Amino acid sequence: MNAPDGVNLMANTSVLGLAIPVLPVTWLLGPAVSYVLLVTLGLAGTAAAWYWVLSHGFGLSRVAAFVGGGFCGFAPAMLSHASWHPNIISQFLVPFIVWRAVLMGRNGRWFRDGVVLALLVVWQAFINEEILLFTAWAVGVFVVLYGVQRWRVVRGRVRGFVAGLCVTGVVAGGLLAYPLWVQFFGPQSYSGIAGLLNIYYVDLASYFIYSQQSLANWFFPNPLLAPNYAEQNAFFGWFLVPTLVAAVVTLWNEVVVRSLAAVAAMFGAFSLGDVVLFNGRETGIPGPWLFFQELPLLHSVVPTRFGLIVTAVFGVILAIMTNEVLAITGRYRLPGYISWGLALALVLVPLIPTQLVMTERPDVPKFIIAGEWRPYLAGGRTLVPVPLADTNRPEGMRWAAATNIGF
Repeated sequence: MNAPDGVNLMANTSVLGLAIPVLPVTWLLGPAVSYVLLVTLGLAGTAAAWYWVLSHGFGLSRVAAFVGGGFCGFAPAMLSHASWHPNIISQFLVPFIVWRAVLMGRNGRWFRDGVVLALLVVWQAFINEEILLFTAWAVGVFVVLYGVQRWRVVRGRVRGFVAGLCVTGVVAGGLLAYPLWVQFFGPQSYSGIAGLLNIYYVDLASYFIYSQQSLANWFFPNPLLAPNYAEQNAFFGWFLVPTLVAAVVTLWNEVVVRSLAAVAAMFGAFSLGDVVLFNGRETGIPGPWLFFQELPLLHSVVPTRFGLIVTAVFGVILAIMTNEVLAITGRYRLPGYISWGLALALVLVPLIPTQLVMTERPDVPKFIIAGEWRPYLAGGRTLVPVPLADTNRPEGMRWAAATNIGF
């Protein structure tokens, strides 16, 4: 890519945290097989990770964790990215980062907890930094909101929590110092892409319709109220948001639920961008992102992807509500089971994902695959396809991969 200068992958999209583990597969079977493997493991791994953390880390029932984990792993936003961005859907570290951060220093083991969190952060940084930034921001807001409301309970943990975070900062900062220098100050680095992101907002109406890759869209097709097929970051359908509002009202006495609802509301508002869109049209109403989009680090954020944080929070609230219903005893137990079971079916069945969109790839030309290009190159020269490879014409990269990066 970009011979002879190469590419600053840290300043673009580095997936070393995924690519290195599957190197044997790529070498033996090719990048296409590795891609399919990463998509499969990304979706399933994210669901499994949330299941484990919700059940073992936070003590919810297995059924509740299954509901929450399944939603977090296979929500409409995740499926929309699956055909394009394996680094975005590979969120299997996110639940563990949330778990270790929220419970930092709980048993006085702040040093160990800080080191563990640092290693998770470093790995996630080499998968997708944007998701890492979103996660850190969301966890920070949640911790502050929870702490303010339960100060008497948490004040004894503040010292251990802060000490653990300092350890995380030192360890992760040391390990990431050089990669981050390359990203922000190395060759081909850049600062901000805000001017290119003015179409990447969530349409407010898309929070209440179904995605192009949902079961419901077969019966109730909707317009694509998103910048493209890969950025359908809301699309929760007709019933999910009202159901979750009812769940939050029901569980309003739970500080965790109130704090989660506030996090979802904040990131949902940010996802709308600097001007609110509704049904494909600008409303003229300024969005809260207007006041954040030029800040350092945030000027490179794609606002529509805040919907991914909303998705994860929705999944956790679904799990908590399911857990509360399963804990009902006495004469209300059966009616509770039936009513919440029907609500889940009404909410989740229409969101069942359909098959990912696939297209046929043209064969690699014989000139490339048979090595007939070799006599034309000498002295460190490379073969340049015309037109140049880009997001719409990736053939040049496919040809290079077919020759084991021979040119």
